[in-house]
Amino acid sequence: MEFRRGIANLFRVTDVTLIRRKATRRSARRPMWRLAPVFLCVCSLLSFGCAVVGTGVYDVASMTLSPLPELSESQELILSEILTLDQAKQIALENSPTVEQALARISAAEARIMEARSAYFPKLDAEGAAIRTHQSPDWQTVGSERRTLYSNELSVSWVLFDGLARRARLQSARYGKLSNLAARENVCRLLLRGVVESYMGAQLADARIQIASSDAEFNTVRLDESKKKERAGSASRSEVLNFEIRVNQALSDVVTARVSRELALATLADLLGVPATGFCEVVRLEPLPSESSAVPPISIEEEVEQALQNRPDLLVQRSALEQSRLDVKASRAEFLPKVVLQGSTGHQSIEDFSTSEEDRATSYGVFAQWNLFSGGARLARLRATQARTKEQEQLVEEMTLGIVAETRQVCSQILAASEQVALTRHSLDLTEATRNLVEKEWQAGQASLTRLNEAQSDLIRAQSRFALTLIQQRQALENLRVVTAKDTSRDW
Repeated sequence: MEFRRGIANLFRVTDVTLIRRKATRRSARRPMWRLAPVFLCVCSLLSFGCAVVGTGVYDVASMTLSPLPELSESQELILSEILTLDQAKQIALENSPTVEQALARISAAEARIMEARSAYFPKLDAEGAAIRTHQSPDWQTVGSERRTLYSNELSVSWVLFDGLARRARLQSARYGKLSNLAARENVCRLLLRGVVESYMGAQLADARIQIASSDAEFNTVRLDESKKKERAGSASRSEVLNFEIRVNQALSDVVTARVSRELALATLADLLGVPATGFCEVVRLEPLPSESSAVPPISIEEEVEQALQNRPDLLVQRSALEQSRLDVKASRAEFLPKVVLQGSTGHQSIEDFSTSEEDRATSYGVFAQWNLFSGGARLARLRATQARTKEQEQLVEEMTLGIVAETRQVCSQILAASEQVALTRHSLDLTEATRNLVEKEWQAGQASLTRLNEAQSDLIRAQSRFALTLIQQRQALENLRVVTAKDTSRDW
């Protein structure tokens, strides 16, 4: 027997060697022109790769840039007049891509609710198959057997009970939609805060341009007077140079303020969703008022209560907490049995797709499944969801404390800014009166040039401080609307 096995293995090795030699001879006799298509494909791929990796793709000069979007008719109508802060808010809420992204997330949340609700309905499946089988011969059959099995089946299944997991997932999906709705409100809230900061930054820059321009005008008049006095011999050359230097400094301040205005307007245009190229040239903002507006009485406790009730970001966090709690319920449902109602009907035939009563097979029944042991996987998932719920509870607590502190801080800023506006306005009146008196004394020869420079510098600083405190007061009032969520998309 061992000798026969050795001879059989030898013939097998010989057969394999002969087959390999024949394949080698065939490949050697194969003409080269049959490899031409493969060669052409390889060359095409190499040329395409070189074109992609080549420097022409990264040549900025050869790139075709898309034109900037044009302003809409409503925006052109608003920009042709003085742009108010309320108009800027409305444009931002209508055109901002960030708001559109939030709306898309709300649509996705609604689709997830439909997906979770579908678990309450039965599932209907239709199947059809044509299977070709080949049975090799064995000791019972003479030859091989080939046949084709045709089958079609219509089955229905309906989950009757799953441990209330479907209910938890549906409620979680609903909280997800609520979270996305609140997230949209929070996007609008933060968007309006950015609009307010950019708008008032541009307003402050306009005020500084006006202050620096008036300073340049004042020193230009004094420069002309000094030149006349120099020609008459009653003024020195240093006095003329002094006013020239101060004129140049004022003009430099104008340039700096213009740069700040361009930056603020560019940021504002980005928030409004309009191209900054055409926006910065045509937009005109409201000038700062000369007097501060009356500030209504503020109750810190009421503002804090309203902030905790209205803040959308806190609602987002609370929704996330509720979703975590529902995830815990869904994890506990895995420990309960699952009951499913199933039924199917179909036909099987070895000749063709049959619909006769003889080939029909029908089954139906109620099936129960209860996993008794899973190696601790269900318990691990339950503990993980419980830990996430604990984390969400701490995040809600942390955000609540932050909102309370932020609201109190903004209320304190409003009260402090109101006092500073009154003080700086009074100082501005005193400084302006002093400068006018020193100017008359200098023209009469009773005051020195240094005293006039000091009085003018004090006036410029007083005007800048008053404009800054006025902006701080208005911005603090707007921030209170943002912190307490009074100014969101629901107002528009």
